[in-house]
Amino acid sequence: PGDTTTMTSSTPPPTTRHEPVGDTTPGNTRLAGEPLRGAPRAWSQGVVEGAIQVPPDGQPIVLMADRQSMGGYPLLGFVHPLDLSRLAQSPAHSEVTFVESDLATQQADLLRFYRFFRG
Repeated sequence: PGDTTTMTSSTPPPTTRHEPVGDTTPGNTRLAGEPLRGAPRAWSQGVVEGAIQVPPDGQPIVLMADRQSMGGYPLLGFVHPLDLSRLAQSPAHSEVTFVESDLATQQADLLRFYRFFRG
């Protein structure tokens, strides 16, 4: 369990840093803001696009299309697939807002999106 309360209610909100920092893969988005606490230990696991990991410095990383396939940092949550392109296209150092949501709501949003394009 990560520090989701801080992530969704921090003032000022987190800002994006698109340049590669430290050990992040180029193209991933590192967030700057109040450092978060991740779980004390995390086992390596498969990671997907949009996963939010918390490295030891507490500055979350949102994994994007060119992410690694395995990750060992604590996992805080995920960015909704429909919001990933907006995050990727946001200018560096722009403020971003995170909202905690449940899986059923997010799946329904994605299904509505897919149905719109199926006709």
